[in-house]
Amino acid sequence: MDEGVRERKKRETRAQISEVATTLFFERGFDAVTVEDVARAAGVSKMTVFNYFLRKEDLLFDRESEGVELLRSVLANRGKKSALVALRDEVRRLVASESVFTTFDHSVLSFWKLVQGSPALRARTRELADEARDSLVPHLERPNADLVAGVIVAGWRAGYRAGLEAARQGRSAKKAAAELERVLDVTLVAARAAMRG
Repeated sequence: MDEGVRERKKRETRAQISEVATTLFFERGFDAVTVEDVARAAGVSKMTVFNYFLRKEDLLFDRESEGVELLRSVLANRGKKSALVALRDEVRRLVASESVFTTFDHSVLSFWKLVQGSPALRARTRELADEARDSLVPHLERPNADLVAGVIVAGWRAGYRAGLEAARQGRSAKKAAAELERVLDVTLVAARAAMRG
């Protein structure tokens, strides 16, 4: 069996475990489901679940590592663009392609309602924000790299919340994404000011 087939099977197993877990979380609530429940429903051992996911929360946030990798890739391959311009261009591309990271539909609203209902999931979102900020810092100019990274991540979170709120109010997915972009434009102005400071 070559490496390609092995890697594909790993991805499929990981996706299947996450899908089973997500279904259980929506049916019963995140805090009412154990890792043992997920393993049993997925037909794998508890150890197998932990081979793919470091913690229970990551069963739901299974796309976050993909998001962080996308962030790293955009910054590492930006050429002569500034980090801020590269990030802004990438968000435009994600919105235009209706990426899962910038889409605001019924399933996304349900997902975040589940997250808001669990202290553990809310805490994990804060940790993920910290991880994203840490990924940004090496690509930003000193001496204010930490500050600028913090501004960018806070702006992304605020923009995403604005998109969710627009969707909750019944606005179209396109208008909700426009809210995200609007807040991010303001964020980049603030980030540039922090760089100059």
